[in-house]
Amino acid sequence: MRLSFTVLCFCVFAMLGVTKAQNSSNILNAFPKFAQLATSTNTTELFFITRNSVDKKTVGNPYLFDWREAFLVSNEDEVFNVRARYRVFDDEFQIMMNGKVKAIYPQMVKGIIFKDQAFVPAKFEVNDRVAYSFFELLSEGDVLLLKRYGMEVKGTKDGFLKMSNKVSNLYYKYTDEENAISDKAEELSLKSKNVLQALGEYKEEIQQFANTSGLEYSKQADVRKIFDYYNSIQE
Repeated sequence: MRLSFTVLCFCVFAMLGVTKAQNSSNILNAFPKFAQLATSTNTTELFFITRNSVDKKTVGNPYLFDWREAFLVSNEDEVFNVRARYRVFDDEFQIMMNGKVKAIYPQMVKGIIFKDQAFVPAKFEVNDRVAYSFFELLSEGDVLLLKRYGMEVKGTKDGFLKMSNKVSNLYYKYTDEENAISDKAEELSLKSKNVLQALGEYKEEIQQFANTSGLEYSKQADVRKIFDYYNSIQE
């Protein structure tokens, strides 16, 4: 079942210690609702969507952020209260389970929701193959605006991985996968032509909004506002 963004409703399964999310949506604003309902973690269920994380010898900080409270939504729409962090250089979301660090299979979850951020998995093309990656969700609606993080890494003579600059690129993805041109996240070039082509409709309205608001297509923060505007028109 594809991730939709229209209605958010939950029911609590006390015996399992998890919350069931029916048609999980409004991900960016969902944290307070999850906080009210999810009270514990069911490690048996989490076992099937995680694997052992391999510790890497690194120089510098390989994480986008350190351990933070989050809610993990599985493909079965179950919601788990977890502590999570994101290791950027090898695109690994980690959770703490029974005192051990576990890595999340991206294809087994629908999202990881923090108080001020949300991440979703998506397919994308890299080196002529299709892979899954975690993306920060910036705008939601008919067309998702996503941000993928990366990091420059160099090996050292003693076998360590030296972390360098963090980088990020924007992607977009259509939520109606059955009728979409592509079911993958596509990289977005920050030019007016490419942004307008990705959105497809309401070209004049979007251009007028961008012009009157003083927005620049070359800036990630401004492109986010443009996507938010487009998605608000679709509601």
